[in-house]
Parts: sequence; structure tokens; C-alpha cells
Amino acid sequence: MTIGTTFEYEPIYKEKIQILQRFIKRKNTVAMEVFSRQSNVVDQADMYHIWIAQKSKFPFGILETTEIPENKEWESEKVAGLDIEYIVRTTKNKFGKVAYFYIRRKDGKELWWIEKQQIKNKLQSEELTAIEIISAEGIGKPTCLIT
Repeated sequence: MTIGTTFEYEPIYKEKIQILQRFIKRKNTVAMEVFSRQSNVVDQADMYHIWIAQKSKFPFGILETTEIPENKEWESEKVAGLDIEYIVRTTKNKFGKVAYFYIRRKDGKELWWIEKQQIKNKLQSEELTAIEIISAEGIGKPTCLIT
């Protein structure tokens, strides 16, 4: 299922949760935002999409998206004019190797979709697809992109 809506600005993370709560009444679902291969990006409309899946069919650990590794140092990088910090956690599951990228802006502001896409392209690859889990547990936490 996809929910699409038009905004004059991109909603902040907390607003994304409120949108989900308005539209999704089913339990045991997970919402995600997709950061596709750069060659597939179409930025033609002021539109935001949230994808919904059943938790039981979701192949990645959701809890890991909000649990930042304590034994790793934040690394600094400048991407698309943004000063960011990030930590990478890798693990294996039945589908293969999974990377969790925890990202935050040094100035404390939220990252917009296009900024996350640019960071994904620089730190990972333009040809990889990444997702971000949208959940109430993620409010106030660094962005976690999963590839």
C-alpha cells in the first residue's frame, strides 16, 4: 500500500507518524520511506510517499533502527554542503549482509528526503536502494538508513 499526499514542505518525522496514525488503523504494520537508486529518482512533483508492509513479512530488524551502537564513534563528513555525523552497523540475516547507517546533522536539524538521498549516494552508492523505517520509536533519534 502507498499513501501519497502533497505538501508545501516536507513533513518532519513526528508529522509523518501523525499522518500514519490518521490513515493506518491496522496493527502489526511497518511504514517505510524508500531512497532508490539515483537513476530511478523522479523529482517532478511535490509529493511524499510512505510504504506500508506487515511486520511479519519485513526482512530487517526494526528494533536496530532506533538502537544506536554504543561501542562505535560517530564519524564526521560533509555531504552536499551539510555537516553530518554517522555510525555504520553491519549484520547478516537470511537475505545477506545488511547495513544500518545512523545519520544526524551536526546542527541538530532534521534531514529532508533529498538530503538523505544525497547522503546515501555519497556514503553508500548511487546504485543501492535504502529504506528508513517510520515509527514512533524513531522520534528524536538519528535517521537510520538500511541497505
